[in-house]
Amino acid sequence: MKRLMANELSPIDLMCWVGVVVAALVFLLLAYSIGSKNEPDWDTSLMRLVHQAHTPLLDTLMRWITRTASIFAIGLAGVVAAWLWRIDYKPQALTFLAVMAGLEISSVLLKRLFERARPEAFLPLTTAHSYSFPSGHTTSAAAFYGLLAVWLWRTQHRRWAVLAGLWVLAVGVSRIYLGVHYPSDVLAALALGVIWIFIVMRIYDKYQERRT
Repeated sequence: MKRLMANELSPIDLMCWVGVVVAALVFLLLAYSIGSKNEPDWDTSLMRLVHQAHTPLLDTLMRWITRTASIFAIGLAGVVAAWLWRIDYKPQALTFLAVMAGLEISSVLLKRLFERARPEAFLPLTTAHSYSFPSGHTTSAAAFYGLLAVWLWRTQHRRWAVLAGLWVLAVGVSRIYLGVHYPSDVLAALALGVIWIFIVMRIYDKYQERRT
C-alpha cells in the first residue's frame, strides 16, 4: 500500500506535501515560542537589519506594497470570486472565498489568542492596530496572491505565478521594514497560508475528481 501511494505521487505532489509539513512545523515552533513568552533572539536583530536599508524612496515603496494587502486584497478577492461565479466557475469562486475567509478568521483568532505586542525596535513608519502575531497583512496577501499563484501555475502561466508568489513575500518584507511586525509574525503568517491553501486545494481537487 505504501509503495502504491508513493508511485501515485508526482514530484510536484511530493514537493507540496513536504512543503506543507515544513510549514506546519515552522508554525508550531513559532507558536510555541511566542506562547511561552520565549521571544526568538533573531527577531529584533533581523528587523533592524532590514531597516538599515531605509531611504525616503524605499519608505514610499514599502507603504505602497503594504497597501496591496489586507482590505485591498480582500476586496479584490471578492471581485474575482464574483466574476468567476458569473461566468459559471462556481467551484473556483468558492475556493477563493474559502481561502480568504479561512485565513482572515484564523488571523483574527490567533492574534487574540497570543496577544503579542507590536515590536518597538524603531519608530514605526506606518500605523498598526490590534496584536502582532501573526501578520494580518501577510495572511491576506498569502490568501489572495498565494492562491492566484497556484491557479496561474496550474494554467501554465509560470512567470505570472512566480510574480504573484514573490508579491506575497514583498508584503511580508514591507511589514518588517515598516516596523509593525516581527519577522516571526510574517513567517508564521506565510506558514499558515501554505497550510490553509494546501487544505482547500486538496478539497477542490477531490471535488473535481468526483465530477469527472
